[in-house]
Amino acid sequence: MSQGAKDQAELGWLISRASDGSITPEEMGRLENVLLDNPKTQAFYHQYLALDVQLRWAFAEAPLLPAVPGGPEPISLPAPIDRQRARWFAPVVFAAASIAAVVLLALGLWHWGTGPVPEPGPGGSPAFARLVQLAGGVEVVGAGGEVAEAVAGQELSPGQTVRTAAEDSRAVLEYRDTTRLELQGEAVARLAPSGQATAGQEKKVFLARGFARIDVPMASEGQPMVLATPHAEAFLSEGQFISFVGPSSTRVEMGSGRAQVVRRADGKSLAVRRGSYVEAATDLMPMLARSLGSRLTQPRLEIETAAQALTFSPGGGELAIVESRQVGFWAPDTGNLVGAPLRRGQKLKAVVYLAGGKVLIGGAKDGEFLRAWAMPSRRLLWAVSRPRSTVRALAVSPREDILAVVDQADRARALVRTYDLTDGKERDVLRATAKGVLSLAFSPDGGQLIGGTIDGKLVVWDLAGGQPPRVLHGHKRQVEALAFKPGGMVLASGAGDGVVRLWGASDFELIQAFPRYGRPVRALAWAPNGRSLAAGMGDARIKVWGVPGGVERLLIEHAADLRGSFSLAFSPDGRTLVSGSSRKPVKLWDVSSLRQP
Repeated sequence: MSQGAKDQAELGWLISRASDGSITPEEMGRLENVLLDNPKTQAFYHQYLALDVQLRWAFAEAPLLPAVPGGPEPISLPAPIDRQRARWFAPVVFAAASIAAVVLLALGLWHWGTGPVPEPGPGGSPAFARLVQLAGGVEVVGAGGEVAEAVAGQELSPGQTVRTAAEDSRAVLEYRDTTRLELQGEAVARLAPSGQATAGQEKKVFLARGFARIDVPMASEGQPMVLATPHAEAFLSEGQFISFVGPSSTRVEMGSGRAQVVRRADGKSLAVRRGSYVEAATDLMPMLARSLGSRLTQPRLEIETAAQALTFSPGGGELAIVESRQVGFWAPDTGNLVGAPLRRGQKLKAVVYLAGGKVLIGGAKDGEFLRAWAMPSRRLLWAVSRPRSTVRALAVSPREDILAVVDQADRARALVRTYDLTDGKERDVLRATAKGVLSLAFSPDGGQLIGGTIDGKLVVWDLAGGQPPRVLHGHKRQVEALAFKPGGMVLASGAGDGVVRLWGASDFELIQAFPRYGRPVRALAWAPNGRSLAAGMGDARIKVWGVPGGVERLLIEHAADLRGSFSLAFSPDGRTLVSGSSRKPVKLWDVSSLRQP
């Protein structure tokens, strides 16, 4: 086989892995490099995505299997393809799928039918919906596979596909009856061709992958929103819904309204209650409605400031909030400023208290890389300058003798520096992977430092014994948050793949992975009693799980348009959870109920 043929085969393999969600961070890096270096490869990739979308729709529109009343659910499935065989099999499947799609198109099986259509849009094309809000990279794929950048106000016709191209991308589609469909973070959704939308199902969307928020108004003429995915079909009426489509399952959450979910594999149907969710998977596990826990939408208090970072003083009497070039100190019971802010010349990135609140450490960049102040006098104790360097994260050892800092001089090669907290002198430089570090946490005994990396790994450095770093695998995207359970024996990690994982602190073996959510995990915080874990998600929601067990206890709607940082902190008494982002305001939530077992 020639080198060109080998390269093409590998490219097909990588693209197919990316499409089904099984690609590893290393493979994704190889794919990104190929796409960046070769315009022809980029065109090939876009053609593949268009064909992949059409094949998914063909599968999604296959008739649902009828449920057999009283009959047993299937319990066996064909064995998965062996990974070694898949290395040569996947490119073949990809090529066959592409040819099949072209043949189907040539035979005219992708017809639009003669069903009812809405009023014509500009130029005579029928318009089902309109793009009313856009953020980040959003593309519209035409019925013939042509790709164009989306434009706010653009009208969408049957058969067109909307694709949000990045984690921070967002697109809001609005139908004529004001039904809204919001797509976030690498989602692919196609408006049903008119021939495939039967009477009463004109608002039908095929969601191939990604995250969607749906709002069906009361004045929708009784017509439900129909959400079809590779795993299920959901009929959504007069309420607010959230759906996430992963490689092997579809999750539907209902905040209000009525929803009926039909699993595609066996035709099983389930009504979803308000405040609950259902997951339809390919493995035919029992499909049950599970509670989302209590829901909080109104904070106890709001502070009109943004937050790059925030933390409580050890006694809980003050809340330190980083906003741009200053640290403000706020009373958490009243929301009032306590004294004047601590102002700096550079934008601060992180703060942490030491010595029972008598010392505050702040991290910024360049000449103000690190600063230590005595509190409450705010007298400068020591400083560290590093030209062309920026602090990404800080962590303090349990004995408060070592400070670890992510030095983000270059995002692609961020590394970790450790400092002596008595005088601010550098102790060591720790290197992780080629992709660098985003988050840090010390083990309970201070002997190990854990770093979350850009390529989805956890690196464990042995600070006491001098052993080589240990690398933990599990996440598929960047690890943005790490937090040890109070008392020590469990480490939580949250990543861009939307998964929170729990690891044993003694052996770093995986204990549990909470169900995948469709948005990245941006922040983690443990309740002081260690029985609850809060995760700040990329859609500005906060999920709180009970530990052990992983039962969803609370859902908090921070309700902000996130475009930067997201921070969480529990008060020392566990009664208040604070959430803040780079958009105002900071919100304080009454979570006293979490103190109960």
